[in-house]
Amino acid sequence: MTTFSFAHLADLHLDTPFSGVSSRAPELARALRDASLDAWDRAVELCLDAGVDFVLLAGDVYDGDSVGVRAQLRFRDGLRRLSEAGVASFVVHGNHDPRGGRWTAVAHWPDRVTVFGHDDVARVRALRGDEPVALIHGISHAGPNVTENLAARYTRDPDFPGFQIGLLHANVGGLGGHGAYAPATLADLRGSGLDYWALGHVHARTVVSPERPLALYPGNLQARDPGEAGAKGLYIVEVEGREPTARFVSVGLVSFETLTVDIGMGLADLETVRSRLVQAALRARDGGSAGGTDHGSAAASPGTQHVVLRARVAGVGPAHADLRNAGEDGLLAYLQDVAPAGVWWDEVRITTRPPLDRDARMRAGDFVADVLRSSAERAHDAPEAVARSLEELLGNKGLQAVRQELDLGRLVAEAADIWAEAETLAFDLLDAAPGSGA
Repeated sequence: MTTFSFAHLADLHLDTPFSGVSSRAPELARALRDASLDAWDRAVELCLDAGVDFVLLAGDVYDGDSVGVRAQLRFRDGLRRLSEAGVASFVVHGNHDPRGGRWTAVAHWPDRVTVFGHDDVARVRALRGDEPVALIHGISHAGPNVTENLAARYTRDPDFPGFQIGLLHANVGGLGGHGAYAPATLADLRGSGLDYWALGHVHARTVVSPERPLALYPGNLQARDPGEAGAKGLYIVEVEGREPTARFVSVGLVSFETLTVDIGMGLADLETVRSRLVQAALRARDGGSAGGTDHGSAAASPGTQHVVLRARVAGVGPAHADLRNAGEDGLLAYLQDVAPAGVWWDEVRITTRPPLDRDARMRAGDFVADVLRSSAERAHDAPEAVARSLEELLGNKGLQAVRQELDLGRLVAEAADIWAEAETLAFDLLDAAPGSGA
């Protein structure tokens, strides 16, 4: 019975810019600038160490169709290392890099490299020595907005008795948060008769189908912004007969984690909050989850060299007054001062609220009660109000050059929190004012 293995990678987005990171520390800036390329180098090394027979790359190798020479040559160099070790590579391009970009710096790809075209689904045999062990089906995107169901073109080759793989960049099942490019359904994948689908496009590691066909998104190789939390990497797939077994391996160099701390859970003052956040940074440095019982994101990989942390301090309790006085910038500056090597605090958001019998306070009938009542009545309008303001901001031509760094799009998702913060600030100011009636 034939046994072989392969690596499944996707969404390298080589030499991509990072977004949404406010820290300007030079060391972090260098790490972020080089992270996608260094993650690719680590992936190549891992494939060589694992002894895989071939490598699959499921689209969006580059971040845009105007591909820089640095990304192209680093990609070629990695493929050359694989080729020189006898490892074949199979590549499709996706919506970010259709046809491989507008211009190529690579005159000739290394031996054992197949880049699938965009006209028709092609079939290429993957060899182990001289023995065909798998048949790879693949097609690249012809443009940045492919709406055709490309998966419907994939059909099992009845003349090849072995393991057959579909290599495709597509949105299967209309997964949210991702463009509906090359849309397909699980029924399309199953109807193809293939044994494995090596998918790309979705940046979160996702199992589309756990059984034949095994269909997986490995996620992107390196996180690009704080919204892409958790370990990033690739799948190593071992096949015995026609039965694949996949294991995930992390290769990302920079990870993002967000820690949520609830002051209502026994954190009575600024010192206990500070201590909890410092301990989170230490856990992140040691490769454990920064979140612990505070609902943090997935643990950083032990191989991660940099961890970018954000904190959300929420809840109701007596620590609210201390936190209000300390301020977000003050607490952030302190955490940055004491952070262990390789850990970067990027943001602290304080959305705590003071202990308050809201109903009793609103029955007081004073101006503060009117503010609370008005806020409660209009809170549901918060997303629309933020969206309108955001639209006006993004219409300002002067902001276009820095639009990505401002990360304004996340404000809509956080509209409810923004509204609650505004209400709390108003209450704090009014409640502390002389003659407020509090």
